Amino acid sequence: MAEIQSAIAVIRKHKAATAAGLADFVANQADVSVTSSATGRTSHFRRYAPGTILDAVAGTDYEFPAAGIDAGRYVAVLQAELRAVASRLVMPEFMLSSDASNANYSSTMVAEGPAVKMFDRLQHEMLADDTELLRRVVRHAVASGRLPIDAIAAIDIRGIPPTLAVRDRLKDAQADQILVRNGAMSVATMALRGGLDPEQEERLIGRQGSRRKSRRHTTFVHPRNLAASHNCAACRHVMQGVLWCST
Repeated sequence: MAEIQSAIAVIRKHKAATAAGLADFVANQADVSVTSSATGRTSHFRRYAPGTILDAVAGTDYEFPAAGIDAGRYVAVLQAELRAVASRLVMPEFMLSSDASNANYSSTMVAEGPAVKMFDRLQHEMLADDTELLRRVVRHAVASGRLPIDAIAAIDIRGIPPTLAVRDRLKDAQADQILVRNGAMSVATMALRGGLDPEQEERLIGRQGSRRKSRRHTTFVHPRNLAASHNCAACRHVMQGVLWCST
């Protein structure tokens, strides 16, 4: 019904007009007249530009069917259609309808949810396509001489997608720790799962360790706590009653 109402732009009601007079009036007011070869009927069209001012003769009433459409009645129908589309795509309803009243984000994006499993499958498909594309790039680079011949065997292209489900970082870290301890997962993979760069973290850890080794062990001792027989050759300064001992 709403489709029919919106299809009709305006209805002109002529209170006192014969059929022949009305046909002549419509033909004279039309900008374009098109006659169908199949039915032989003639359709009249008139374009009203923005800001058009109409002068109506006495006894002519204008009615706009679209003005009587109650859009609120069709919201429930539209929501039902969007839910059906979301169900077919295995997606949460709020991603299509922007309405999260039926399900919140946390309950929808749990790891056991069908939407998360669907997105996980799409991620793996995209990773497979992307890694294959990058392997082709490496092969073409070797064929064109931009990379050495052994680059194909030396370069290992892998992809790790981001986590989809709502994460409990403590539980994820504990589960990864158990896998690493049992030899089922490498430390580099655990770092990638945590959003870290394994090579960069390894360099930073090594730099931090070297700083600790180069740092001298310094102890501050009060003179009265120092034994009289103390002959430490590393003692350097006595300032304000505090002895700086580097041993």
